[in-house]
Amino acid sequence: MKTMLRHLQPLLIAGAVLAASQFASAATKRFTISVSPTTTNVLAGVATNVAITVTDTSPSGNTFSGVVTNGVIVSPVGLGVTASYSSSSSVIISNSPSVPAAGSASLTLYVSATAVATSNIVYTITVTGTNTSATGNLPSGVASAKYSFILGNVPTMTWNPAGVDTNWSDGGNWSPNGPPGALNDATFVDLGAVGSAGTVDNVVDANLSIGSLTFGQTNNFHTTLIASGKTLTLGGDAVGLVVGTGTDNGGQLTTAAITGAGGTLLVTNTSANVLVSQNHSVTTGESSAQATLDLSGLDKFSATVSRLLVGVDLTIKGASGVLNLAKTNTITATAGSTAPQIDVGDNTLSQGSAGIPSVLLLGKTNGFFADSIAVGRGKTDNTGSSMSFNSIFASPTAYFRGTNGSASRVSTWSIGDAYGSKVTSYLASVGTCDFSLGTVDALVNTMYVGKGADASIANGANITGLGTLTLSAGTMDVNTLQVGVSVTVSGAGTVNVNGGTLLVNTSFLLANGSGSSGTLNLSNGVVTANNGITASGGTATINLAGGTLNATNSTATIGTAAIPVNTFRNPCKSI
Repeated sequence: MKTMLRHLQPLLIAGAVLAASQFASAATKRFTISVSPTTTNVLAGVATNVAITVTDTSPSGNTFSGVVTNGVIVSPVGLGVTASYSSSSSVIISNSPSVPAAGSASLTLYVSATAVATSNIVYTITVTGTNTSATGNLPSGVASAKYSFILGNVPTMTWNPAGVDTNWSDGGNWSPNGPPGALNDATFVDLGAVGSAGTVDNVVDANLSIGSLTFGQTNNFHTTLIASGKTLTLGGDAVGLVVGTGTDNGGQLTTAAITGAGGTLLVTNTSANVLVSQNHSVTTGESSAQATLDLSGLDKFSATVSRLLVGVDLTIKGASGVLNLAKTNTITATAGSTAPQIDVGDNTLSQGSAGIPSVLLLGKTNGFFADSIAVGRGKTDNTGSSMSFNSIFASPTAYFRGTNGSASRVSTWSIGDAYGSKVTSYLASVGTCDFSLGTVDALVNTMYVGKGADASIANGANITGLGTLTLSAGTMDVNTLQVGVSVTVSGAGTVNVNGGTLLVNTSFLLANGSGSSGTLNLSNGVVTANNGITASGGTATINLAGGTLNATNSTATIGTAAIPVNTFRNPCKSI
């Protein structure tokens, strides 16, 4: 997992130090050189413009008259950093630019760092101004400005509100001076955080493209407002969108929000992740750490990324996260990226368990294009991990496809998969996909609902898998559906069809394996099992309280004579 610590080599330029030239006589003539901006970033191989303004600040009646010639010196010399002047539209500028001293004009200074520039060395830029010809003003004067920076490979800008407002465009709100650009990682820590969730403390007031965005405060809250009609794009590097400190801070709760009616958030780097996760590595007991990102007040969220991860222990154990999606969402995973590509509540590292559930709440309109989905994988708390619709949106919809277009299927979708996990306390992996508040349109190749741990993945795996799928409207089209799967350890699964259509094209297995438990509850809607339903070694139950159960193949059966469905309740309903 990329952490905030990976950003601690910024290219930093300290504030300008200005010295005024002074003349020896009582009628001293003075001028000063101002440098704006007083801080900037320089990235290896990228030219950065620094505007130099030369201004006559002599007192009235003692005005300097003459010419100021500007120069620039870089120290240390020969280590990959250079600086030189270029032309400006406001004045005539050469390599020795001259400015009439009785006024002011802007000069442009290019500061560049090549690939051989050394990180973590302080470079000093000295800007000089010399009075080379002045009537009645002797001797000549010199003014200089010095500032320094530390070159870093991927510069980080940290929110540190000191500007006149809370706009991202105000450079004074960032350290070093901003605003962040396409190669900058923007980071929010404790600086500027507020005491209540949902209170806007920073505003994206213009269209902006940056490298990445991380919320990693250890206290209080951050809420970013993207102004109506504006778009924030994250794509300059592979860090992506992160909520969480990336470190083990005990029972840390890190909460952030991005909101804005008419605002848009894009994550466009196909190697990046969207990661909402806080960790606490406890060897006994359960972690109480959690990260939360609330996008529910945002109009549009689109992520074309490697993975979407909510409460996943990539490097530190005991992960938990909550992600509330925006009103309209499109999530596209990179084909061939690490599975599961959509991953909610995944603690598969040894030891360390989550004590708080991980949750993915869907928006009003949701499109997912991924080849693998997991909800509740490895160790979970006893209420598990879940994917469901957010109740604040009326008539929501969710569309699930593979990465190869509208006809492609999600290759594997697991709900409550104990994987290869082992614990000594609570012995279950709990996952829930509850779509009862909206409409689903999904194409899936293989779906597991409640799958026990597999010792071939990790020796000593001992966790039961508990999974629940609930459908109320729309169509869930699955080639192979296994509900309750025992591997080394037993699994128990439940499918509730309260409306809509569950279509199983090839194989519908209830209670697959010794000790397993599989239940189908049909209260409304239609379940069509083209090749029937197979009970396979465990306890299989079908409760038909309403709706229609179809087995369309003429040779299809519901159970077999050898292995029947253990319980079939059908109070005069359609089959």
